[in-house]
Amino acid sequence: MQSVCGKFFLVFWSILIISSSAVSQEKDLSKVDIYLHTFDVGDLIYSNFGHTALRVKDGNTGRDMIYNWGIFDFQDPLTFSLNYYKGNLIYKLGIYPTYRAKQQYAFEGRRIWEDKLNLNQQQKTRLLEKLTWNSRPENRDYAYDYFFDNCSTRPRDFIDYALSGALRESSEGKTSGKTFRQMVRDGYTFNPWMDVILEVGMNSRIDRDMDRWDGMFHPLLLRDELRKLDSQGASVIASSTLIMDGKILKPLSYDVFKLLAILLFLPLMVSLVIIQQDDWQKSRGEEGIPAVRKLAFRVFGLVGFLFFFCGGVFGILMPLNWWLSGHQDLHHNINMMLFLPLDFCLVALYGAVLIKGRALVFGASIYRIVKRYLALHLILTAGLAISWVLGDVSQNLERVIFMSPVMVLILAMTVNFSLKINDEG
Repeated sequence: MQSVCGKFFLVFWSILIISSSAVSQEKDLSKVDIYLHTFDVGDLIYSNFGHTALRVKDGNTGRDMIYNWGIFDFQDPLTFSLNYYKGNLIYKLGIYPTYRAKQQYAFEGRRIWEDKLNLNQQQKTRLLEKLTWNSRPENRDYAYDYFFDNCSTRPRDFIDYALSGALRESSEGKTSGKTFRQMVRDGYTFNPWMDVILEVGMNSRIDRDMDRWDGMFHPLLLRDELRKLDSQGASVIASSTLIMDGKILKPLSYDVFKLLAILLFLPLMVSLVIIQQDDWQKSRGEEGIPAVRKLAFRVFGLVGFLFFFCGGVFGILMPLNWWLSGHQDLHHNINMMLFLPLDFCLVALYGAVLIKGRALVFGASIYRIVKRYLALHLILTAGLAISWVLGDVSQNLERVIFMSPVMVLILAMTVNFSLKINDEG
């Protein structure tokens, strides 16, 4: 986040850096040290993937600066969010003294490693020239992309340029053993609700295999690759220091989708047993249990209300994402077979069951429309589940598919027990 004073400050330091670049060749580069700063993952959404910056410590001038490609303008949250959604988000390079950065480091409370880069004079010259070029006001802005152009890929590319492509050569085309989806899952394991939203909302594009070069969009993987890399017979990382200690986050020990499926499926089954038992008793002329039956309908109505409220939101957002968002990973999502835009209308139906505690009575025409829509929903849900089991679906549904039995049970119970036709209507 940048205030007006902050922007002036960055411009001021950028001018100083640019003005000093003309004499960079005259410096004793043995007195210039360059470090990689790597932030561990944090528990906030924007920090779940860590962060990366470069530090340049010049013993010739005494200047000690941080180069941070994670600067964005959040003064207008609505505009920022809209631009991010549309895929038009602009980030920029920020340059400021190391002492100021360390004050922020202490405030964030994350673990931070400082790795000294083992670069020769030619490599330092190339990297410093690239940083000087990027420091110019007209070159600081860039179009942010969370996988391919972010605060980690920028220093990756600059270091690779200094190493004459050695980093890319050692990693490009070599499998990381993971897909982009698995990286997203790992990143948001500390924020389960964001995990659910992205798991449902992102399409099959993120199910492609990720090579080690692309994997360095994640700061921790960039550090790992540099620690393994040798250049001209020596390790690229000369020394490593933990300059800031902090809490170590523990990922969730359970799958959110499995937990949600259990929490929804169990009360549905109990409600189904009670409603069926009461119907069976009445069919034999025995006295039913209206109080318990009413409670069972209300439990069923509550589950249906919650499920289709969330499902309706997804059903509306996924087509809108395809139409409006610039993020290709949000387009052509097969989960649109599970969550339909008209599902939001079902919220009123299950809300009425929740309030009344009984089946709803409709006129003949409305009854047919509702029943046909529910039948269509059942066919789409069952069809998608069967197609996934048979391997005909390229999108990874191994977690989302746990919600299909819940949806099938809700829809089947609705068709069989919760809708009645008004013979007089």
